[in-house]
Amino acid sequence: MVARGVHILRTEGFQSAGARTLRFLATRRPFLRVKKPALSPSFLLFNKDGATNARRPLPEDDIALRIPLPSTTDVALPENIAVIVHAFYVDVFQELILYLKNIGQKFQLYVSTSDEIKKKIIIDLCLENGFDNVEVRIFENRGRDIAPKIIGFSDIYEKHEIFLHLHTKKSPHLSLLQGWRDYLLGNLVGSTEVVRSILALFSADQKLGVVYPQHFYPIRGMLNWGFDFETAQALLAKAHWSLSKDSLLEFPSGSMFWGRSAALKPLLDLGLTFDDFPIEAGQVDGTLAHAIERSYLHFAECAGFHWLKVQNSADVRPQGLLTVEKPEDSRILEKVYLPLFEEPGRSDLSMGREYAELRPLRLAKSNNRRPRLNLLLPTIDPLWVFGGISTALKTFDELSAQLLDFDKRIVVLDSPIEPHHLDNFQRYKMNSSDGQAVVFEAFNRIRRMDVRRDDVYISTAWWSEYLRTSIGQFQEKAFGSRSKAVYFIQDYESNFIQWSSRWAIAESTYGFDENVAWLVNSEELSSYMSQRFGRTDQMVVPFRMNETIKRGVKSLPKERIILCYGRPTAARNCFEIVVDGLSLWQQRNPIEASKWQVVFLGENFDTSRIWPVQNGSVPGKVGLEEYAEYLSRASVGVSLMISPHPSYPPLEMAYSGLITISNNYDAKEISNRSENFVALDQVTPDSLALAMERSVKLAEEKIGRVGVQKEIAELPFVGIKYDPWELAEFLRKQSLR
Repeated sequence: MVARGVHILRTEGFQSAGARTLRFLATRRPFLRVKKPALSPSFLLFNKDGATNARRPLPEDDIALRIPLPSTTDVALPENIAVIVHAFYVDVFQELILYLKNIGQKFQLYVSTSDEIKKKIIIDLCLENGFDNVEVRIFENRGRDIAPKIIGFSDIYEKHEIFLHLHTKKSPHLSLLQGWRDYLLGNLVGSTEVVRSILALFSADQKLGVVYPQHFYPIRGMLNWGFDFETAQALLAKAHWSLSKDSLLEFPSGSMFWGRSAALKPLLDLGLTFDDFPIEAGQVDGTLAHAIERSYLHFAECAGFHWLKVQNSADVRPQGLLTVEKPEDSRILEKVYLPLFEEPGRSDLSMGREYAELRPLRLAKSNNRRPRLNLLLPTIDPLWVFGGISTALKTFDELSAQLLDFDKRIVVLDSPIEPHHLDNFQRYKMNSSDGQAVVFEAFNRIRRMDVRRDDVYISTAWWSEYLRTSIGQFQEKAFGSRSKAVYFIQDYESNFIQWSSRWAIAESTYGFDENVAWLVNSEELSSYMSQRFGRTDQMVVPFRMNETIKRGVKSLPKERIILCYGRPTAARNCFEIVVDGLSLWQQRNPIEASKWQVVFLGENFDTSRIWPVQNGSVPGKVGLEEYAEYLSRASVGVSLMISPHPSYPPLEMAYSGLITISNNYDAKEISNRSENFVALDQVTPDSLALAMERSVKLAEEKIGRVGVQKEIAELPFVGIKYDPWELAEFLRKQSLR
């Protein structure tokens, strides 16, 4: 890590090195131990008044769409509209009815009230204002405005595609709420342009279920579950929704909104009656009506719809407004809608604090219907791109070539993206939600990643597969089904993190899912995974020599060079055993050892770490062409891998004619790959030192002779051989729904 810092300092300068260091430390919280993390107020179960606390959107996420929209003239607006008004206060109804003149489309007016006297006044007011298409019903005074609209008019929703809920709202219990009613009406029916804009949103998005005003500013700090959580939880459970207080609380405060009738179906199907509501006694909280008001959006999501908040641009406080030209703009859904089925507090739980790679992604629903192939990678930093990532990128390109009608996106999970990282991705846009080729930086988990219905994902490590399952769950809740996926298994990674929480998470990713294809890297690994997990339907990627390395290996005279794959940060490569074994060999054979150079490739680190190895050097991470030159000249290779995967470097060494020391593991018999292998059954410094003596003796016979390349043998495997076309067809079925 120090060597990498020095490299960045030399190549990019002090400012870049400092910025990258701060970004690294910011996410590696386990190294910055604090006594106790502060408990977010959202986690508190109750507030000081005993009401159930709520998680509200962060200010930067609390976005409303600015209305009216500039361009709605080309949009065909819905005409089958119901306007449902509960008019308990007829004096307010006289004011409210004037707003209805702003609805340019034909609509049917339904009004509820509490007695015959009010009914006559309402009918007269409607006729005076030119509304003869009115039906007035009388209901007992129960359930405020909620019960009359949901129960009293339950029969009318199937007749109308779109509805508007209004009522003659008064809030006599709080003086600061003066102006709330006018604010709501202004943002729903304040002008013909406002109404036209809202109806255009419904026409442009058939999965839009509810549109309501951004919360009246004086009440924003008062929004919580109150004493309604348990009632709402029981109510939503009947619609198969498991409510958590950690999910965001969003609802049309004031109970006025536009909606699509289909979005209320789960609520209407509950069969509630007026008797379910308490007798009116001036309650300000804790009733079924209050619980339903806070649950409208949940019921809409139950039905597969989403919602939007709007705010008239004439209102003050323009912060948090999204401005677009047209109702079909994809940014509307991605920026305004915040799914209520998510649990944002997961980001602050212990797993996310302790293990940076397990921090949950922040996701946003997208209306883009174009299918997209996504690759989840830890990094694209060239310093940390090794064989596994290179193979994943190659596979991604092969599948992209088969899926030409798919967009493609590389999601970088675990490292920041610096400008020079994009040198190999010149045709990719950064962080775009609608580009055909995109690199998306998810490192800091601040930016919300858009998710499409027809997104398909390739995970490349246990933690990216764990995150991929959360994306699948998001798709299922947002779109009704989860996408096909590929789990590119490049090792049995649970063993890297044994007997821990991470081991348990890693192990969980190997469960069977018919929508997830296993793509297993190497024949040996396929046999191991089949034996452990019983999977016989794997697609297997047999070892293939990298073409750049293959072309670069030349027929040169072999020299006394020992090539070591040295990665101190990768425990499975047994760096310490390699160093100690080499030292023991040198001490036991000083005269012979003095003739040989020891070269460590693979990772940049300080030379002091190979002490007391003599004649050693650490070129570290080199390009493929330089690596091929070393392979052409070296005579002995050392590359250990404590896993069922054979690893690329020892196979590349053996192909290039090096006498190569590597190890067996479980069913992995490395010598089956090439006669150039010297295999270790037990991996210790002493066994390595003995293998060095044998390898050097064999290599001495070839010193000065031109090296001969020797093809690596293919081995039997469990499953079918990877075919890009066949795997692409498996993924393509997702986009044909």
